[in-house]
Amino acid sequence: MSVMVTLIKVNVLDSYMALAYVDPRDKIRYDLTPEFAMKIGKLIGSEHKEIVFGVDCHPSSRMLGGSFTAGIMSTGGLVRIAKDSPAPTLPFSECDTDCYVTIGSDVNPESFSGMEIRHKNGSYFAESEIFAITSAEGRITYPPYNRLGRYGYADGCVENHLKKMESQIKGCECQVIIDNSFVTPTETTANALSYFGADTILLRRKNDQSIFPSIHETDHRMVANTMRSHENSIGIVLNSDGSAAVAFDEKREYINGEQIFQILVKFLEPKKVAVPLDMTIGLEDVFNGISIMTKNDLKMISDVVVSREADLGCDLNGHIIFPSMSYAPDGIMTSVKLAEIAAEATLSDIIEELPVYPTMTETVRVADDIEELMDLILENASTMEYESIVAAEAIRLNFDSGWILIRPTLGDDSITIMCEGRDKAYLIGLVEIGKNLVTSCIKSLD
Repeated sequence: MSVMVTLIKVNVLDSYMALAYVDPRDKIRYDLTPEFAMKIGKLIGSEHKEIVFGVDCHPSSRMLGGSFTAGIMSTGGLVRIAKDSPAPTLPFSECDTDCYVTIGSDVNPESFSGMEIRHKNGSYFAESEIFAITSAEGRITYPPYNRLGRYGYADGCVENHLKKMESQIKGCECQVIIDNSFVTPTETTANALSYFGADTILLRRKNDQSIFPSIHETDHRMVANTMRSHENSIGIVLNSDGSAAVAFDEKREYINGEQIFQILVKFLEPKKVAVPLDMTIGLEDVFNGISIMTKNDLKMISDVVVSREADLGCDLNGHIIFPSMSYAPDGIMTSVKLAEIAAEATLSDIIEELPVYPTMTETVRVADDIEELMDLILENASTMEYESIVAAEAIRLNFDSGWILIRPTLGDDSITIMCEGRDKAYLIGLVEIGKNLVTSCIKSLD
């Protein structure tokens, strides 16, 4: 099977404005402090009179959540706390609101928590909407003390999420071991799996709330070890808010987010998907449709899923978007769908059928202005022979049997060249093409 990759036409002169432009949504994700959380709460409370709000179990989430809630109430807003409701269930609340907010830890559980603001359907607020909120501080008005906002609870989140799943899940008659590091999303997922017929075992481990594991394999070998006593079981691991999931197959081998997505694509047969620029060509072997590529950023991927009406979307960290449910990444749905597939087929056999092609990465040191260099690389790359070219803060050149990805190295004055080929000889050729393209552009600027 072959996959069609959409060609994104780019104006060379402004294609890399994103390098200098900061998405305002990143500010509240990565620069959140108690003071800033309160400010955002005041601003949202001024514009939206009823806000559904949820936090994960991270200590900083609860601290920041208190500041945010106080800000909303100070400007007269009504806060609906989604108690015991993981992030994927919030779009299904019965509250009369047009937005909801989550505060949770990032992919790195040791990082400070950040905030995400979404529409009721789970899609992110657009950059323009976030900019309008964060720049409206001068318009904040405060009601008298007897008209301050209130807080209550958001009803129906988990129940309505499960009802929506009923029309999309046939059954999950298999045994599932679930890591219970994060109680709220784990127990919600376990209940959903049991509802659809799975024999679910919660792996309870001591967690003093000072250690918050990631969803990477090294943090969860206990799941694989427990599976030794439960033949033919599969393992599920969710992150702290239930937005992402990874797994272990029946042979106790780790299944990462990208492999899970390929399994879902193989069985769900979507017509259009939104994926990161560095998605491997293994997707081509299970997918016969349109693949829309963008940078490996969940906000951008979510935007593409909405704007291009994709059937599925994913990043490379286990966040998968099911538009048939909502536009929010849904680790609960991911887990249940994976168990449904495991009830009909052997995951380890499916994984073995997913090809793994060789990759190589090279780094080229740069003394020039990176933005100017990337513009020149894109201009020169556009004249080459390729199947398609995609530019979204990085440049991906797709060829018959592989691809070249060229992007600025994060936090370093260099360019990273990543290549994947269907065989080693083809891969080496792609690496040379990529290096020659970058070095020739560097020489042109000298």
